[in-house]
Amino acid sequence: MNKPLAESQAADLSDSQFGWRYALLTVVIVLPLLWSFATARSVYPATAWTVMVSGGSLQQPWTYYLIRGETVSGQLIDLRPAGITDALYGRTWSMVRAAVNNDAFKLQSPHPGNLQLIKSNSEVPRAVLVPELLATWGRLYNSSLSSQSRLRLKAVRLDVYRWDSGRFQHYDNLVETWHSDL
Repeated sequence: MNKPLAESQAADLSDSQFGWRYALLTVVIVLPLLWSFATARSVYPATAWTVMVSGGSLQQPWTYYLIRGETVSGQLIDLRPAGITDALYGRTWSMVRAAVNNDAFKLQSPHPGNLQLIKSNSEVPRAVLVPELLATWGRLYNSSLSSQSRLRLKAVRLDVYRWDSGRFQHYDNLVETWHSDL
């Protein structure tokens, strides 16, 4: 009779050990998560949470870009630069904004080609590198297609839109366009 009692005590002991382990594991996982939600919203895993928390303000205008290509068959298609360059989505649009704002010329040590542009012009024209960026994306896009494809691009265009804010409408205010033939 003592043997079954000893086995049940051993089973109770192992169950309580597992209970403490799970409790400790829960605390180790949940406490940092709760701390990140309460204090810093951009600490992993809370960064996904900030997508829903820190949306755009209705009072501030917003500028956004669309990149389109004109195919050899005359069709206008939307391009996904992140798919062309195999880059991160958000970084692609930061690069476009930096090219439009000539941020490459504001660096402490600019590229030698950019230094030549600075020296040859008293003032660097706005978005001077955008046509080169568009042509590069167009060539990369075309390089993934056969030479006979009707989807090959003959031109790439960057459209800049401005939403003036206030309401969730009127997103299609075209501000300016850059174009690059391939």
